[in-house]
Amino acid sequence: MITKICLFTLFALFLTAIVSIANKRLVLDLIYDPQIFKLDSTTHVLLIGASDIEFSLNPKLIKNSYNVARPAENFFYNYYKLKFILESNPQINTIIIGFGYPSLSQASAQDINGANASQFYDRYFMLLDAEGRTFASGFNKDYLINLAKFHYGVPLEFYKHIELFGRILFNNHNINLYPFWGGFQKDLEFFKKNAEKILGSPIRRHYYINNILAEKSDVLINYLEKIVLLCKERNIRLVLLKTPLKKAYRNEIPPYHLKLNSKVLERVKSLNSGIESYDYLSFFTDDAYFLDWDHLNKKGADIFTARLNRDIFLQSDSR
Repeated sequence: MITKICLFTLFALFLTAIVSIANKRLVLDLIYDPQIFKLDSTTHVLLIGASDIEFSLNPKLIKNSYNVARPAENFFYNYYKLKFILESNPQINTIIIGFGYPSLSQASAQDINGANASQFYDRYFMLLDAEGRTFASGFNKDYLINLAKFHYGVPLEFYKHIELFGRILFNNHNINLYPFWGGFQKDLEFFKKNAEKILGSPIRRHYYINNILAEKSDVLINYLEKIVLLCKERNIRLVLLKTPLKKAYRNEIPPYHLKLNSKVLERVKSLNSGIESYDYLSFFTDDAYFLDWDHLNKKGADIFTARLNRDIFLQSDSR
């Protein structure tokens, strides 16, 4: 009996290995082939970041631009998505990325391997390299499932890939269906439904962990530096952007994070003197242009995008 159990176990493991290899090479490698994500050859400007960029920048008002931002997408995920997109889009010569005060906080780093990480694995795990998987490792159930699924090809939750696989086979591909792929105000209905009425909610979420001030995240700073060096190596214009906030929110940003942001900005500029930074926190004085405390509505975004376009593209073209 023990011999039969051992033989059955070995056969099951062998079969799983064969199926996993086939799934990895025939399905996952096809679904996540960077060439599938090749943008129009006229797309030269990439707008990337978290919900601040998603809600603030309308690509229709910036010539040859594309917005791929998604909520809570910190510098760690920005870096891997950026590397992935650039692999098939060498024509991109300008990147505008969010550089708000929460972006360097340990509170944001929880989305990598902390309390909030599980919900991000399905969205980004397929983009991570060995170093990224090490940083993201939490060895909880969700991490192990995604490691087995995307790194080893084990066909767990295969149903999530069926539609994408079928669309590619029948030449009906749509990159907007991918969980890491963003877009201008793509999550508008979610944010409307879950609008935070009390200012303390986003402030606590952005700058505090268990009601204790969250300090800097060395991981997020490290990955911002990787983004800076990546752009320098590829001769890409990099713009760090602070988008508009309501005055009430601005007044509640902890002094620690105000100083941290300035210090890190000096640091990354020492790595790449060509970095440009723009601060539009106080751009709007009328709250009518905001969806909530720190996101613009469509009207506000259109006005702000037009101004940003004039400041960083039209003026530079006229010099």
